[in-house]
Amino acid sequence: MVDIDSLRKHHENPTEWRIRREFLLQNKEKLDPERLECLSHCFINAELYGNGYPEKVMQVSNMVLES
Repeated sequence: MVDIDSLRKHHENPTEWRIRREFLLQNKEKLDPERLECLSHCFINAELYGNGYPEKVMQVSNMVLES
């Protein structure tokens, strides 16, 4: 099992980390750790900064949130 708090990046501000940490905690049982971390960054970038990703990435991210 991954220590969620060890995944915080030095550049993350408190808001980014709070939201990403919640995403990680809610989904840690649904995905393998590497995929979970990658999707958590995509989620933050899309939600907070409006970044776009390929449709497949967004579908998986949304699917994880809905389940």
